[in-house]
Amino acid sequence: MLVIERQLSAHAPLPPPAGGSSVEFDVELGELERTEGVAQDTRARSAAHTGAVNAELQQRAYPLTFGLAVHAFVDGIAMGSAALSASGTREDSAQSRAFVAVFLALVVHKAPTALALTTTLLSTSLPAAECRRHLAIFSSMTPVATLLSYAVLAFVGGGGGGWESVALLFSGGTFLYVATVLQPTLAHAHEEGGEGGRRRLLVMLAGIATPYLITVLLPEGHEH
Repeated sequence: MLVIERQLSAHAPLPPPAGGSSVEFDVELGELERTEGVAQDTRARSAAHTGAVNAELQQRAYPLTFGLAVHAFVDGIAMGSAALSASGTREDSAQSRAFVAVFLALVVHKAPTALALTTTLLSTSLPAAECRRHLAIFSSMTPVATLLSYAVLAFVGGGGGGWESVALLFSGGTFLYVATVLQPTLAHAHEEGGEGGRRRLLVMLAGIATPYLITVLLPEGHEH
């Protein structure tokens, strides 16, 4: 799916270039007026095209925010599950250490993710108020999901065991999808066609496959 998406983006048709203008000397007054009329018409068409492009970019910003909001919500589920597993146990237990590790991992990567979302939204010509609304939705997902998952798992007596691992896997998958599929659509992916686009695709696929190959090639329980 990723390969097809990237190839279709790389071969998307480019918008037609704007026509050039030639300088002519000794033009008559009527010709000059007609030339000015053509220039005004060209500027009007250019403004309309720019407005259409901005509108398209603004529409593409919503799937990006939705994807990161889902990612943040699943992070909150992992946090709530880890907190429930650590509650009622000794401070130096494995559950407590797992909760601290999950908490630190989520806190450290939230700031860069929020910064990346903000700069991407601003590049789509969204109004500042709309960008703040998108950022507020993204920022609220993790704490809301943390409290909600903790309450639900405590009520049903799930104990939180194992849920944080599944949630973190799903969270990583959603973030990978946003980074490799949704975000490039906002970066004019058709401008990276040819060898540059194929090279980037190969590097991306190699990065995706590297962790899996490491886990397959290295035996379990390997000690240095």
